[in-house]
Amino acid sequence: MNNPNIIAAIEFENSNAETNYIRFGAEYNIFENLYLRGGVDKIDIGNFDIPVRPSLGFSYFHALGFGVVGFNYAFAIEPYSSHDQHIVGLNINF
Repeated sequence: MNNPNIIAAIEFENSNAETNYIRFGAEYNIFENLYLRGGVDKIDIGNFDIPVRPSLGFSYFHALGFGVVGFNYAFAIEPYSSHDQHIVGLNINF
């Protein structure tokens, strides 16, 4: 069975604060062990004047003798801050 090259997700959030948010994103397996992804967070379906929070990123995994090491990077735009976010992660799977 072939693995899919694209994985997509959508999420709806309803809270007691009477906010309704939608989030969505997708991940594409561009090469073996290399994944590109992007998404949008905080889409307020009750107030489209509120800025959304787009993000882009990638993951790379490499098999070693003891397991798999993965590197993750994401860039997220912060609409209410003078600085955007750079998120870096390292995964080690034994």
